[in-house]
Amino acid sequence: MRHDTLRAICEQHPSFAAAFWRSTLIDAAIYGDGPPMSSAARPSPAWRTSYAG
Repeated sequence: MRHDTLRAICEQHPSFAAAFWRSTLIDAAIYGDGPPMSSAARPSPAWRTSYAG
């Protein structure tokens, strides 16, 4: 998709733009550039669910 087309869609539909932005943040968090964390360094599931900021 061309950037100008995507930009026009985002300008016409702000809720789509917000959802698209959140999706890119989630992808960046999941597929970040850093090395994968070992299971010992990874936060526990209880911590992730308790921090619903």
